Amino acid sequence: MLNSSSWIDVPKPRTKRAPVPYRGSKAEHRVSASPYSVPVAIRGKYDTNNQKFIIEFKYIADERTTKQKINPDVSFDIGVNSKRIYSIYVDTKRKNNNQINIVVKSAIDKMRIRYPKNKRTKKNIDITQSLLDEKLPEIKKSVLG
Repeated sequence: MLNSSSWIDVPKPRTKRAPVPYRGSKAEHRVSASPYSVPVAIRGKYDTNNQKFIIEFKYIADERTTKQKINPDVSFDIGVNSKRIYSIYVDTKRKNNNQINIVVKSAIDKMRIRYPKNKRTKKNIDITQSLLDEKLPEIKKSVLG
């Protein structure tokens, strides 16, 4: 049985555009994440059968995902091509409500280590972390009480 919150729309923009010099010239251009890389909504669920707190991200377009176990308490559904985070599963058998934030942040930090050279993946992870910093307390309260 799942206890679920409604999708929470994500306000735009999620990233700031920073000026970047263009190939050594004095001209600058702005770089930002693709709208396809930024979640449009987020929600939480609790799977009572498996005792897992689940955070889901919705994007403009979906893709096939693969499950990656980050540590004994957390696994992610990751986009096969984009490496976007689609879901985060937190095992609550060993972690209580107060530990969820710490466990999720630690798992996201491990994702950064796993993909150190992929700039697009790093940007996706940064966007996800920023969104979780803002919305996770609200999601936990609506799902876990």
